[in-house]
Amino acid sequence: MPGDAPKMIITDQDPAMTKAISEALSNTFHRYCSWHILNKFSEKLDPSKYLNYYDDFQDCIWNSENRDEFDSKWMAIVEKSGLSDNGWLQTMYDIRSTWVPAYVNHVFSARMSSSQRAESGHAFYMRFVSKENSLLDFMVQFNRAVTRQRHLELMEDHVDINEKPNFNSPFEMADQMARVYTHTCFKEFYNQLKECCNYKFELLRENDKYMVYKPGYHADIFWHFFIFIKLVDKLHDQYILKRWTKSAKSDFVFDCAGVEITDNKNLLARRSKLCQYAVDVIDKIMGNEEASNMFIDSLETILEKYKSMGVDGDIVKTPIVPGKKSLPSQHVYNEPVQVRAKGCGKRLKGGKEKAKLKAKKKADSIGRFCHGCKKHGQLHDKRNCPELEDKANCPNLQNGFPLDKKDENVNVSSTDDDDDDYYYSPTE
Repeated sequence: MPGDAPKMIITDQDPAMTKAISEALSNTFHRYCSWHILNKFSEKLDPSKYLNYYDDFQDCIWNSENRDEFDSKWMAIVEKSGLSDNGWLQTMYDIRSTWVPAYVNHVFSARMSSSQRAESGHAFYMRFVSKENSLLDFMVQFNRAVTRQRHLELMEDHVDINEKPNFNSPFEMADQMARVYTHTCFKEFYNQLKECCNYKFELLRENDKYMVYKPGYHADIFWHFFIFIKLVDKLHDQYILKRWTKSAKSDFVFDCAGVEITDNKNLLARRSKLCQYAVDVIDKIMGNEEASNMFIDSLETILEKYKSMGVDGDIVKTPIVPGKKSLPSQHVYNEPVQVRAKGCGKRLKGGKEKAKLKAKKKADSIGRFCHGCKKHGQLHDKRNCPELEDKANCPNLQNGFPLDKKDENVNVSSTDDDDDDYYYSPTE
């Protein structure tokens, strides 16, 4: 919102950004990206230490319920792994209040612990634009990227409105949420609902006013939710977050003056016409200072008269009571059951690749061809050919060829072709 600083911001450990945020957003909690820190474990730790203790560090970071538990687990892992002298680990522990979940969860973060949202946005746009683009190319490619995003969003909206998720649950609340939530949000809700129902609760006693259950092992975290779905069939509207629903974009949108914002093409055309007329006037009078001042005074006079009228174009500025626009009634189709298609998961091979595999399979069945002894069906190659080794060990042979005592000045060499044919020529 204008003038309101965010409650939290996530960045990497760039010192310039850290200093700028502390000065410009003094009331904003600055959190470091967990992904960037965890990604450095493989670089800052010895490979054997990383392989043996990285999972322990992961468990310590993500599964610690409070600060004391994190501290005790961290110290135990560092001592057990012999990494007490690792300066980078000590630095990460010193700034644990800026990135460890047990220390930073007191500030609402919408379940974000890294700058992945921004990085994914960068990766998406980098598929369309690059630093080699001219300004014109950049605008064209950027518009293509935005069009692509809007197209994907329309596809998801179509699925949310016209299809019903495929699920099987005895709870009426699940059916209610399937009609209200988007598919993505409903799947997350339904997974938690199933996880809650998998835990065992023993009914100890009940009467007309209450029921007493005994939770099983590790069921405490689902206790309140279990009692809630047992006593309440449907979720009240005040507990349903609007941003999770299918109708999140169907409500009225108002500006700061309370006027509904609508997509009015007539207003856009009028605005374009006024802008063009103003630009033409500016181009003609910009060289004359007196005319320029006159133009500015005229605009200010028009603006004062406009404010005294109390209107905004054709719409009177009277606050509108927000209300909900109901989605149009449509036929709802069930989500198709996912089936594995025949041949799914196998990569199609080209003719050249098939020929190579066939030749390799045939060669493996009959043995190798040795370029040393020129024989097929061998279990060796030229590098360990026994015949070449015997020739090399013979004192009267050089590279497998006899040397004539009368012709001792012989230059023996070999070609680099596949057959490795040897030749010799007298030296000059």
